[in-house]
Amino acid sequence: VLLAALLAAVNHFYFRSFCYTLIDGSESRPREALRFPDDSLTFERVQNRKSRIYERVRRQEMLCLLEPGEAYDEKRFGPVSRTACITSRTAPSTAQNSIPTRSRPLCSAAGPEKTQSTAKKEEVIHMAEKALVHRMEQAALTTKIRLLDLAHQTLIHIGGDLSVCDMMTAIWQYAMHYDVKDPHWEGRDRFVLSKGHAAAVTSFSQAAIGCYDVGDIYKEYATNFGRFGMHSCNLANPYVDVSTGSLGHGFPVASGMATALKRKGSSSRVYTVVGDGECGEGSIWEAAMYAHQYKLGNLVVFVDRNGMSFDGPTEEYMALEPFADKWRAFGWNTVTIDGHDMNAILDAIDALPAPDSDVPTVIIGKTVKGHGVSFMENNVSWHAGCVNEADWITAKAEITEAYERKWGAEA
Repeated sequence: VLLAALLAAVNHFYFRSFCYTLIDGSESRPREALRFPDDSLTFERVQNRKSRIYERVRRQEMLCLLEPGEAYDEKRFGPVSRTACITSRTAPSTAQNSIPTRSRPLCSAAGPEKTQSTAKKEEVIHMAEKALVHRMEQAALTTKIRLLDLAHQTLIHIGGDLSVCDMMTAIWQYAMHYDVKDPHWEGRDRFVLSKGHAAAVTSFSQAAIGCYDVGDIYKEYATNFGRFGMHSCNLANPYVDVSTGSLGHGFPVASGMATALKRKGSSSRVYTVVGDGECGEGSIWEAAMYAHQYKLGNLVVFVDRNGMSFDGPTEEYMALEPFADKWRAFGWNTVTIDGHDMNAILDAIDALPAPDSDVPTVIIGKTVKGHGVSFMENNVSWHAGCVNEADWITAKAEITEAYERKWGAEA
């Protein structure tokens, strides 16, 4: 046993060194630690984002709609809580493929025609929503830059990291109920990366809420005894609930976790990110049947539908279409969105049924592998890779320019 362990360690060391030599002719060196800017998302701000924004909105509602000394009348103005206020903000019908967007009327008017005060109220809410989307897209941009920095340092699965980055940002910095000081807190939401090779974007997303310092990822990624590998490992990293990498396995484990939480009467959810390439695995559809059978309304699957697997286009090697219809046939609440539209992602999260509901939800994000970088997009060669100096500069410039075209250079 000791001899076998020694041989495995030696093989691991030389194989890693050989890979680095193939990448850049030498072993990769840790980059300087990067620090969060002063205005970065801290755990407290992440956890309280929605309540803080909508407390401000409610204060504005009172100013806009009430006369001096007048009490708030819920029959007249509707509930002040965000979920109840937004019209049609319910789970979509299984016959539909989309959900309400924030561009639609958010609150019902007091009468058949909008009053000036109601219009002002909607404008305030719209501004808060826009600020939230802007903030999330800014966070996603930061993660993409960090991914490219890491890909300049060593080999990572950059194509799939970039395709799922927007959804991953929303999951960790908007949806997840999580205590970074206690990763094993019983009341937390669980996360399983079924698409195990997207470990880098997961690590950066966790770092963004304070699980660890960003610089630690650069220092430890793909190193012996480091917490951050090309595939997530819960033996090395306490913020990883399930070790994954063998495709098709993470989703079934997530289904088992959701079952246990439901039997305990917990209000926690289980979020899992699935790659479309692994949806050719039979275990994926066994888990889908199981989740429907046992009414796992606390299970939420995000599918990174970038249409590309390691071998090439999914429709050439294992056709999945009609993909959404398959999930509906298995009894799932099925939502299809643009996986790079932050507004649509947040809407999908807001529309999730309650955790104690009986129907699991799948959010199919239509994405682009290598999104935002022209020479990586839909290029199977960039399933994994390491970028040289020139490509690194070009890639960061392209994704930054796209963000600035939408929000402005000063954003």
